[in-house]
Amino acid sequence: MSIYAIRVGGKPSDFYVVRTILNQGVYTIRGIPPGTYHLFATPTGGFGQGPQRFGAAHTRAVLCGLSVKCTDHTPIDVIVASGQAVTDINVSDWYDSNRADYPLVPVPFPSATPTVSPAASYLDAQAAATFEAQFGTGASKVLSGAFEQCPVNEACIAVQEKHDGVRSAYFLAQAGSNTDVVTCGVYVFQDTSGWHPLNADCGRYPAPGKSVSATFLGSGCINVRANPGYSNKIVACLPVDTTVTIDGGPVFVQEATASETANLNRLWWHLAGKGWMAHQYLTSSGIYY
Repeated sequence: MSIYAIRVGGKPSDFYVVRTILNQGVYTIRGIPPGTYHLFATPTGGFGQGPQRFGAAHTRAVLCGLSVKCTDHTPIDVIVASGQAVTDINVSDWYDSNRADYPLVPVPFPSATPTVSPAASYLDAQAAATFEAQFGTGASKVLSGAFEQCPVNEACIAVQEKHDGVRSAYFLAQAGSNTDVVTCGVYVFQDTSGWHPLNADCGRYPAPGKSVSATFLGSGCINVRANPGYSNKIVACLPVDTTVTIDGGPVFVQEATASETANLNRLWWHLAGKGWMAHQYLTSSGIYY
């Protein structure tokens, strides 16, 4: 998201904006001078081409609870005093059907992270992870050092520690904007053609020593195998949302026809006292905070 504080009664240029990474649940806009502002949000990259209105705002409907009875979508004045941090400004009213109460997004429109396709392969794990770090989080900048190098009000990911697996690796990273930062895992794998990005997972991410929930969208149970790979013996079937502890991996096993979705099933982790489970059942649902 791109979240704007627009000065009430000000010039068209009197606004301040912060970008956030994908699914970031909190935000901070820094450097706002004293004044009265309205707060709005739009997906970074927008809803399409041409002039468009904001998609959400901090309105009276937010204070009402956003129920079907909350029909007043008038933006609320937010007063900022010198040296003051104003908190709990939820820019969450997406329910004004025609958004007529919301202004047009100021020009220039916030551009999205380029939606380029990954290379056919990468020479090393670091290069594949650099692509996935940006693509998987929507960050506008990928940093090779400390997150503190991220510009104010920008969305960044700092790729840091590398951990090697078998034909795979994962990197720990810090991602977010300003002080709203979360730890992520960035996953890559290696096949006969080289290294490839897999996915990025922030907040609750699989890694040795981590306890995570084994889950998927559905009911039933999730198979655990004696060794990595679907050809190996099933030794247990864990109920959905079972908390497990990872103590080994990752291991990439080349099976069947490659595809982005299928590759999530080819990376394997060892669960303490249980066996091996595919990555896709241990990766986050996308809720970071």
